[in-house]
Amino acid sequence: MSSSRQSDIFYKHFIFWKVFGLWSGRKPNKNYKYYSFIYILITLVIYNVLLTLNLAFTPREIEYLIPEVIFYFTEIAVTSKVFMIIIMRDKILEAFSLMDGEELGSDDENSRKIVHNANANYRTYWKSFAAISHAAYLSQVLVPVVLHFIFHTKLDLPICKYNFLNDEIRNRYFLFWFIYQSWGMYGHMIYNVTVDSFIAGLLVNAIIQLKILNAKLSRLKLSHQEKKLSSDIQEKIQMLRLRKCLVRYDVILKYCEIIQNIMDKTMFVVFGMSSLIICVVLCGLLLVIIFQSR
Repeated sequence: MSSSRQSDIFYKHFIFWKVFGLWSGRKPNKNYKYYSFIYILITLVIYNVLLTLNLAFTPREIEYLIPEVIFYFTEIAVTSKVFMIIIMRDKILEAFSLMDGEELGSDDENSRKIVHNANANYRTYWKSFAAISHAAYLSQVLVPVVLHFIFHTKLDLPICKYNFLNDEIRNRYFLFWFIYQSWGMYGHMIYNVTVDSFIAGLLVNAIIQLKILNAKLSRLKLSHQEKKLSSDIQEKIQMLRLRKCLVRYDVILKYCEIIQNIMDKTMFVVFGMSSLIICVVLCGLLLVIIFQSR
């Protein structure tokens, strides 16, 4: 797709976000707010409440607890990313406004080449990231189903057993729980892929603009033809070019400040959850070593 605006590199992100209740578009939509509220309530809030109940009823044994705790904290990180997009919507739109503004435009062939190459590399990264994530999802959900129908292997719920349910209720509504967990798992995978690659895209655009600015600063000197002009005209040409560079630099600083604010909200939670996961794993390993030494 040919982009008329730099923010169009996130076109596919917007489609996924719209389907999964995160993005109504550049203009708020009242009806979409209801859809977004209901969808996130069912597939994120209730989904995480059920995971919390499952963790609470998980047998107090290391081999059962560690995987559940790790997955639970991973879900907290996913939830933080979702609410980051919702809460920081105005900041994101402000960043898009700067990205698509005239001050950061590609007004010469060299600038357009820099943008084109960077966007092409980013799209390749996005496709690869999405393909690997979908392959991992299918291996967890579709492959067990195929093996079940072909070789009659036991089919378990894709996320967890919902330990708070008794076997009779779990088996009676197995298909419902399987579809619910599978769809929720897919949605959360999409949240991870799109938000992570979205943040990467914002950083890529900052790098693009710094490369363009560097190229423009390196071309402040006059060409051979311009040196033939009067000294006053030469000075005006250089001052005009320098002023454009300074304006671009000022806008780049504003843009970087905005994306820093956007990233701070989610990076703090993600870093905290990652630290907790590492602590849980290390504590689990320590307990295993202690029990084995006895």
